[in-house]
This record gives sequence, structure tokens and C-alpha cells, in this order.
Amino acid sequence: RAETNEREKRSAKAARLCCDVRGGAAGV
Repeated sequence: RAETNEREKRSAKAARLCCDVRGGAAGV
């Protein structure tokens, strides 16, 4: 279903953003 796919995409984007922020803070 479209809404499930949308939620998954948003979740993946949020996780990637979180990773980027943590990596930047760690200086990686």
C-alpha cells in the first residue's frame, strides 16, 4: 500500500539523517 511505502521511506530518511548527524558529531 502507498501509505506503508511512504512511511517506510520517511523512516529510512530519518534514520539516514540521524546517522549523518551522529557521524558528523563524531568527526567521521
